[in-house]
Amino acid sequence: MVPRIIMSTVALAAFSQAAFAADLPRRASQIPEPPIQAEAPPIFTWTGFYLGATAGGAFAGGNRFTDVNGYNAAGVVDRVGGRSSIVGGVTAGYNYQFGSLVAGVEGDLNFLNSRGSAPAAASPGLDTRYAVRNGVLGTTRARLGYAFDRFLVYGTGGLAFTDTRFSVNDACTVAPCGASTIAGKGGVNATWTLGAGVEYAINRNWSAKAEYLFVATPGKTFGGVTNTGAVDNFRVNNSGVNIGRVGVNYRF
Repeated sequence: MVPRIIMSTVALAAFSQAAFAADLPRRASQIPEPPIQAEAPPIFTWTGFYLGATAGGAFAGGNRFTDVNGYNAAGVVDRVGGRSSIVGGVTAGYNYQFGSLVAGVEGDLNFLNSRGSAPAAASPGLDTRYAVRNGVLGTTRARLGYAFDRFLVYGTGGLAFTDTRFSVNDACTVAPCGASTIAGKGGVNATWTLGAGVEYAINRNWSAKAEYLFVATPGKTFGGVTNTGAVDNFRVNNSGVNIGRVGVNYRF
């Protein structure tokens, strides 16, 4: 009898615990939240318009003047030495990047003040002088480069527009004078240019560059007119203008 009572008591206690557990609220299942993904930094690109400014130095190579018709002595060549000058200007352009290649167009307007002169060795008293001057220089060029992310190496070439001027003038300080006095001038207005450079993007908008340009100044024959109306020709050949400059660009 006693064992039955004990077993009945145990069974009742187990049933009561099961019923009590069934009435307890269930713990909500914990679903792990996905980890927060950090935003990837934007991919840098050279594509876009830009404006900039440049400054540097220009060195104009030597010029050779030939007395063609013999105003002083036929065929004599005189040299006007190279001239150096500070150069500065403004730039505008557009780049388009595809893969690691960057293609673009660029135009600039530069101001320099390069002058040089020398006497004609065969003139009496060295009073006949040749002179050369370079002032405004503009270029319109294509650019093609290879980008190492923010570092760009490029070559460039195209047209150049100059106001290069050269002249001959006889001051006639030493006889013979009179009918032999001469004055004349000529110039180069359109030519070509080639160069290369490197550019580094400091941030999304600003970049800095260093660049070299060679501007050809083709040979040209021009006439000098005496005070009697006679024309004597002179030929000028030169070595072009070398420009080294640095600059900054703001890219939109």
